[in-house]
Amino acid sequence: MKKETKKRSLVVAGMIGLLALVGVTAGKTYAKYVGNAEATASNATVAKWGFTVTVQENNLFGQYYKGGVAVADNTDSSAVVVGGSGNVVAPGTHGSLKVQINGTAEVKAQIKIALTGEFKTVDLVSDAGDHYYPVKWSVKGIDGSDVVEETNPETIKAELNQVFDYKPGDATVEKTIEISWDWAFTGNDDAKDTLLGQLAAGEEVEGYKAVGADGSNLTIGFDSLAISIEQLNA
Repeated sequence: MKKETKKRSLVVAGMIGLLALVGVTAGKTYAKYVGNAEATASNATVAKWGFTVTVQENNLFGQYYKGGVAVADNTDSSAVVVGGSGNVVAPGTHGSLKVQINGTAEVKAQIKIALTGEFKTVDLVSDAGDHYYPVKWSVKGIDGSDVVEETNPETIKAELNQVFDYKPGDATVEKTIEISWDWAFTGNDDAKDTLLGQLAAGEEVEGYKAVGADGSNLTIGFDSLAISIEQLNA
């Protein structure tokens, strides 16, 4: 009996030791790599494009003139210049075109004036090749430059092609493009003005070329003047 009791005691003691080992192992804390990040809310709105182009005045040419300015009709018979079948110009007449550009934007942009096609002005050409331009043109452009007044058509053509760059943060755009012409009633060469009128009537004038590609010209104006505003990406 003593031997059996002793053996049972050893078994119990062994079980207690095993439970103690398991208990220690179960109580350990194992570590691992962890990381956390959170993206906060993010929103955007469409960038502003607030430019407007408005033709304020388009009174370049007319069939009837009163006080030198083109008018829509001659119902009261008071016009001092009356075209037979369309727009005309003559000494003492003038006209103008005004375009207003306003606004601001949150993007880079470019404003352009682009002359397309032909630009012509009244021109009396002598047999020797000399030119008489009675009409003075005036251009005030988008680049903020001073008004350019010139009779030579090549100079005016260059002035009618302009570029102005706008970038976000610039002051609000407030620009007026003005194009005008004037055929002075006094101060020009009256004799040559008269010759132009005779050419318009179909007469030949001695010492001067007839109307044609390489001769005198009685047509004034331009085919198209495009004013555009475009976003830039560089």
